[in-house]
Amino acid sequence: MDYSLCKALSYNMADIPVALVMYDIMCQYGKHLQERVGGSPGLSIPSSLELRTGIGLFHIHGYQDSCLPRFYPSYIPGAKQVNGEIIETLWASLNDISWSLHGMTLFHRQEVLDAHMNHSNWKKMVRIGMSHENTLYAHMLICDHYDSTHTPKEMESS
Repeated sequence: MDYSLCKALSYNMADIPVALVMYDIMCQYGKHLQERVGGSPGLSIPSSLELRTGIGLFHIHGYQDSCLPRFYPSYIPGAKQVNGEIIETLWASLNDISWSLHGMTLFHRQEVLDAHMNHSNWKKMVRIGMSHENTLYAHMLICDHYDSTHTPKEMESS
């Protein structure tokens, strides 16, 4: 985790003074982060970068009450309303196919996971900027349940 964080924070961050880092276990992980990074020759965090740390909304309520004011995203200056759990919502759709992956080779498993994640990304891209009225219409197109004789309003009411 330290390596990934340091690499992400060192990429194209010249004009960015503050970074918000959200992690499910930030109350424990962040305690000795600077010491771990300083003690490792291959890791570094730019000294000009201020790190603001938090815990996503899904996980924060499972912690002690003392963690809430320190790590709740709504209390972090500049964080505004942020969920911080987007990756887990992307993985949730893979639960439906996980049982079928057990018998696959590593290469086949990777291909199936890539195909499902690409399809998920495509569905999100199609829905970007759509009004609520047209969301059902897009769902019908994506799921191949489209009937050209019906308008989006008619499909919504059925």
